[in-house]
Amino acid sequence: MTTTWNDPAAAPGSPGSAGPAAGSAGPATGPATRPIGSAAGSAGPAAGSAGPTGTTGPAADSGYPHPGWEDGPGDGSGDGSADSLEGGSVWQALARADSLKASDVHIAADTPPWIRHGGTFAPMPGAEPVPAGEVARVMDSWGGGPDTSEMVVLGGRRWRITCFEADDGLRVVFRRILSNPPPLESLTLPAEAKALVGLSDGLVVTAGSTGSGKSTTLASLINEINMKRDVHILTIEDPIEYQYPPGKSMVSQRHVPIEKQELALSTALRSDPDIVLLGECRTIPHFEMCLTLAATGHLVLTSIHARDASSTCERIAAATGDPGRSVLAQTLRAVISQRLIMDVRDRRRRHLAAEVMINKPAYQHAIRPGGDISNIQRMLRDEAKGMDRVLAEMHMANKISREAARNEALDAAHFDDLIKF
Repeated sequence: MTTTWNDPAAAPGSPGSAGPAAGSAGPATGPATRPIGSAAGSAGPAAGSAGPTGTTGPAADSGYPHPGWEDGPGDGSGDGSADSLEGGSVWQALARADSLKASDVHIAADTPPWIRHGGTFAPMPGAEPVPAGEVARVMDSWGGGPDTSEMVVLGGRRWRITCFEADDGLRVVFRRILSNPPPLESLTLPAEAKALVGLSDGLVVTAGSTGSGKSTTLASLINEINMKRDVHILTIEDPIEYQYPPGKSMVSQRHVPIEKQELALSTALRSDPDIVLLGECRTIPHFEMCLTLAATGHLVLTSIHARDASSTCERIAAATGDPGRSVLAQTLRAVISQRLIMDVRDRRRRHLAAEVMINKPAYQHAIRPGGDISNIQRMLRDEAKGMDRVLAEMHMANKISREAARNEALDAAHFDDLIKF
């Protein structure tokens, strides 16, 4: 059972609203996604319809799913509605990006669109510049204005639209979003990470840079729980990206703007959740409240922009001080640090490299006040579980190039030593 609603706390005149009561399905507003230019009622795949799998994109052992690979290219056409943007330069660019299975489309005034395709970022071949007036209309009609992020359906596809102003004009970035999370088995995560779906409490963090697949990993873990366990899962996201098919769990998805997420976390317990997903930890209150929820018997999953397990723990410790370090040492269950790296033969395909730190007494000692958090990476290396070894093994398996692997290594010299044998 999945319910989705826009967060009441974000609505004018209703500060402090905690959302639906426990067990309530919430307002019948449907997904926080606006269908534009699609047939009536076709706001993307229906809940529970994952679409065909394995028909497009990489082979099963290719590593991480590329955004948009779940069900082949759409036709890029709308329903002929009166929306003046349909058929324009941006619409055409999205239709072409869809057919190319590009993950991102960047639009700037009087400039041809750029696309991110696998590991490459370049101008869209043969595309014409997008008029400045059309970029402004896109921002007003499809986005929510400058400095906003919205989820919309265009031509039957779900796109996350991020709008902002640069020094030389408006920018709009489209990220193509899978309708349903990919199966956990398809992510080629280590077995230790897949076992996390059985946890009943504590904190699980995915770490990595932008575009490293943190959100996809979290969504796949959540969906695996959804399919196997009788629990209430509460998600706090901006915007809502993946939609969860019906399973054994109740999944309550809340679209909460960043500036309202502190309130949503502070009132989360009123919704009676067993598991809480916060899309990304950004602020000191986020860190503090995630630790509080984890310490009160809830399983909390979130993502952090950090390079590895050590830097993840250091970020949390810096934000919460010694009291937070003590709670972190006790409640942290795992850190999954990950990279997406281009295939050695096919630039359109990427592989997931994941380092998994499962918290245990030695790591807890390093995290507690007075401990040396930087020792975490040394301990992972000693256990042959560090990122450098993961990269070396992927290179020796002829999945990724030596150059690409070395560029992502935490210690290039150590990586070089590993591939000598």
